[in-house]
Amino acid sequence: MVLAGNDVKGSLGTYQNGDLNGTTLIVNDGTGGQFQLGSDAVLADRLEYDIKDMTIGAPVLNLNGTSVNTRDSSRQAVDRIDKAIDRVASERGAVGAVVNRLQFTLNFTERAIEGVTASESTMRDADYAMESSELARSQILAQMIQSVMINSQVPVRTVMTLLAV
Repeated sequence: MVLAGNDVKGSLGTYQNGDLNGTTLIVNDGTGGQFQLGSDAVLADRLEYDIKDMTIGAPVLNLNGTSVNTRDSSRQAVDRIDKAIDRVASERGAVGAVVNRLQFTLNFTERAIEGVTASESTMRDADYAMESSELARSQILAQMIQSVMINSQVPVRTVMTLLAV
């Protein structure tokens, strides 16, 4: 991919998270673009799109030299303009399909991130509950030991020896 615009020197064909934040990308005719949609570097996770040159004089529209000076040239112009309208509509449909795929991928990724975040939260909650129950258990045991020692006539050193076993 060839990137053009402000602050993109040295960014030929590569992108790392955040490298191009706030940068305007200009896709030149014939160079197109390639979007990495998935986490794997496989062809199925890429979307390639080549934006056609839709200027008046480009071969796609071919409206250079269109004249309405005479009745015959006006009729020819209407026919050429109708064909150009059909080509523009077709290209808009192709662009719309690309935008739709990108939007779907974005929505899917957002849902996946939400799911991972929710799972992480659930795991943290479970860890917190386990640690809380361990703390409560330790505190109960300490209170029981203290109570036993107070109520018994056994020396502290003997109790400590029994606990060490």
